Amino acid sequence: PSEELKIAWMSEIRKASLEHQRLMNKSKTKQSSMSDLNRENLFVAVMNLTVISAEGLRLVGPNADEQPWPYCEASVCLRSKKTNVILSTRTPKWNCPLKFTVKDIARDIVNLTVYSKNANAVEE
Repeated sequence: PSEELKIAWMSEIRKASLEHQRLMNKSKTKQSSMSDLNRENLFVAVMNLTVISAEGLRLVGPNADEQPWPYCEASVCLRSKKTNVILSTRTPKWNCPLKFTVKDIARDIVNLTVYSKNANAVEE
């Protein structure tokens, strides 16, 4: 994406965050009457994340010369989801949409990790 597009997205994210804070402050009086259990089950937003691709992947360890079978694991807080495995490539293209509920926009962090599935692994 272009630098201009990145700046525009960051601006929209900041606006959404400020709006979220405003609404949370406004609803504090309403929330005070809710039980702790109900408060824990609320979510603030739904995040749609699309894992598009990776480039220049390499394996580490004794199998470094082999072609990886990459997949990406995305996690937000304690929730995680995986893309499909792309066979024998260092430049996978997943274009995989993932959806997460976000409970705390200030603390929930998105973590993306790319792994290689072992070609000899048994499916569980």
